Amino acid sequence: MTQQLVWRYAVGIRAWDIRYAGAIRPATAPQDGGRAVVWFSARQDWEPTASKTVVVDDVYRAMTIPEMADLTGGLWRFGHPRQGLLGWRSLRYAAHMSGEAALRLLVAANKVGAEAALWFGCLDPVPLNACTVQRLHDPEGELTAW
Repeated sequence: MTQQLVWRYAVGIRAWDIRYAGAIRPATAPQDGGRAVVWFSARQDWEPTASKTVVVDDVYRAMTIPEMADLTGGLWRFGHPRQGLLGWRSLRYAAHMSGEAALRLLVAANKVGAEAALWFGCLDPVPLNACTVQRLHDPEGELTAW
């Protein structure tokens, strides 16, 4: 039986940070306390919350996938087996995330079309050698390994 992979999506500069560190480190903790989390998504194409924004004519908008690929050094994903990771609800409690912080995260996610039911994660760094690494939307249009 094949293990389902969940993915940490990253733009090029963040992918190189991960490579340099040798691990995916927990993201910034909520401002009102709680622990930082290493987030993964079960989405197989791109996690909307990983998208970056750009300002055009004084208006913020989400960058398109091609824009992010072109302007940020490529798009990458780091796959990890879903087994052993916590789902959204369990992860929220394990990270001591307040109800207010969780609600803010869910509202922001909803605005970009993300689904918390597809989120998984852990509280400790994930070694890079435990991940499947792929570059998305490379110039040849194929998935490529690190």
